[in-house]
Amino acid sequence: MTADGGFSVTVPAGRYEVTGTPAGNAGAIRRTEGVVVVPEAGLTGVEVNCHVR
Repeated sequence: MTADGGFSVTVPAGRYEVTGTPAGNAGAIRRTEGVVVVPEAGLTGVEVNCHVR
């Protein structure tokens, strides 16, 4: 994990729901608005922002 919370993961091609939890607020799970589709050719990145208000 990087200092700003970034990380990388390698997954096979498919459809995924990406979720995140802001630090210090385990009950505030954030999800992407739809599934993330990883094609056979690969995907370079997805950005998920967790804002606590």
